[in-house]
Amino acid sequence: MAVRLIGDILCEFRRRVYSGIAWGSGHLIAYRVRNRSGQAAGRAAQGPPMKKTFPLVIPERKPGLVLDAIKHEIRKYLKRERRKPLPEGVDFWDFDCKVGAAAAGAEAKHPGDLEKAIGEVQAAGGSEVYVEILAKPGHRSKRPDEDPPAAG
Repeated sequence: MAVRLIGDILCEFRRRVYSGIAWGSGHLIAYRVRNRSGQAAGRAAQGPPMKKTFPLVIPERKPGLVLDAIKHEIRKYLKRERRKPLPEGVDFWDFDCKVGAAAAGAEAKHPGDLEKAIGEVQAAGGSEVYVEILAKPGHRSKRPDEDPPAAG
């Protein structure tokens, strides 16, 4: 069964040769191609860093909903970066994070403390918050072996 991709590329749908939006069986179909290693085709090893200034005050929205939307976008970015394939010899993706009322005054934070830091900026009366997240390769360090208790 031949399927016409929007554009001028033709492919066979069952083989899923190309990625994109296709027209088949009277419906628009969006699909993603996976390469032989199982990773999504065309995925970069490391994406661009997130450097954003989020408004904390939007007139037509409640402040709690604005804060939840910011937290959701940060969680989504962290999940997306963690899904990317690890380079050879790397154990996990680590993150360098900075949060502050402005880019100049941003302080380094642990990824687990980002949401709390954003809440602190909002509680201090800030109208916007600057968030910077940079993914970097992380290496696990082995814990030192503890001496077993002496039987005695």
